[in-house]
Amino acid sequence: MDSTVQVYNAALRDLDVPNLVTMATTHCKMLENKVQEYNNTHTDSGKNYIEFDSGPCVEYVSSAQEYIQVRHDEKQLPAVVQVETVPATAGFTSTADITLSSSSKVALSGYPVEVEIRDKYNDVIKCAVQDNEDGTYTAHFNPQVSGMHYGSVNPIDNKTTVRGSQFEFDVQSNDPVLWFGGKGKEPGLFNFPRTLTVDLTGDVYVVDELCRVQIFNELGTFKSHFKLDGDLKDYNAVGVAVCSSDDMLICPLMKKDQHLGGCVNTIAKLTKTGEQVSMATQPFQCGMHLAINSKDQIIVADLFGKCLYILSDTSGEQIQTVSGRGLKNFRGPNCVCVMDDDSIVVSDTSNNCIHVFDEVGNYLFNFGQKGHRKGEFRGPQGVTADQCGHILVADQYNNRVQVFDRNGQFVLCIESTGSPLHWPRGIAVTNDGHVYVADSDHHIVKKFKYLE
Repeated sequence: MDSTVQVYNAALRDLDVPNLVTMATTHCKMLENKVQEYNNTHTDSGKNYIEFDSGPCVEYVSSAQEYIQVRHDEKQLPAVVQVETVPATAGFTSTADITLSSSSKVALSGYPVEVEIRDKYNDVIKCAVQDNEDGTYTAHFNPQVSGMHYGSVNPIDNKTTVRGSQFEFDVQSNDPVLWFGGKGKEPGLFNFPRTLTVDLTGDVYVVDELCRVQIFNELGTFKSHFKLDGDLKDYNAVGVAVCSSDDMLICPLMKKDQHLGGCVNTIAKLTKTGEQVSMATQPFQCGMHLAINSKDQIIVADLFGKCLYILSDTSGEQIQTVSGRGLKNFRGPNCVCVMDDDSIVVSDTSNNCIHVFDEVGNYLFNFGQKGHRKGEFRGPQGVTADQCGHILVADQYNNRVQVFDRNGQFVLCIESTGSPLHWPRGIAVTNDGHVYVADSDHHIVKKFKYLE
């Protein structure tokens, strides 16, 4: 009884009928006191009942309820909320249709409706509400992750609860639009694909642990492959990048008599069919991953040397060496990419974070830490950046790809449940909002759409 009165007390206070509530509350309190008094003096009797006329209390509360109903209809206060969500996919804009009505089912508009949506990590998702001026409202939001989401509609203020205002819905994962490959040594198949890149025509270049460079079109159809010959016959390609002119490839090379992960200190410029243009030995120890900026300068992440090299070209002329000494959490620079302004992004696998430098190697900031929540990493590998300034990271042991803005703020997560990733490594974006991911342990490459 007391909790019922509290509910009506809150509502009736706003409707200026305090006397009715005061009387109802007083009678309820009298009932509670007498029951308590009786129980205290008859604990040994085994009885827990007292004759008490609660009629006046019930009558007052009933009157309050009827009065609220009348005033709801008169003032058309929101009493019922209906919410319908459309199927939502992580990373893409979705909507929820909201209907607001009074207790007499009169459609209501013009209220400052607020909608709060939280994801499975209990983080709030930004939500904009549009009043359609016919008693319906549309909430627009962009879920960042898949899984259950929980929402609430506040049609008056954050203290007023209206029937139907709580809702929940499931957000689907972002599944691949296509995949290609499979385990094997034959052309078109992979043995643990490691790195990949995309040229301006849409062709995809993939290097696996057999050190082959294989070429596929944008539909995943195998086109050709090559291994090195001539002066390069004693080397294997362990990575690949496309020059800004889109007519040449740059590949880090390793001696064939070395195990993968050994010394990598040679870079070759090749045609797109694998013919040698030039090669040079460099001063780094393990430069398995490199990127090329708009000036065709080559940025190499030296994993063993714990530094970056910025080279003018494959002749080996050094422009800058960026040492990790003195930098907090810079121990294992692994993969590297450049952004649209030529700033440099490096994945630090050992420290589970991402470092960002300007185009000449001045340190700017880092983001991320070890963990499984949004913005956290477990063994980050491949990094790439798109024309919108997004940074994409292959979060290897969390089996997902995370997308950030240019300041390192989390945007969305690609974690397919229909076709799960396992040890994603190399990644590369296209100009139409897709990303290719080397799903290493499944020996395939997957293509996801991540931008609308």
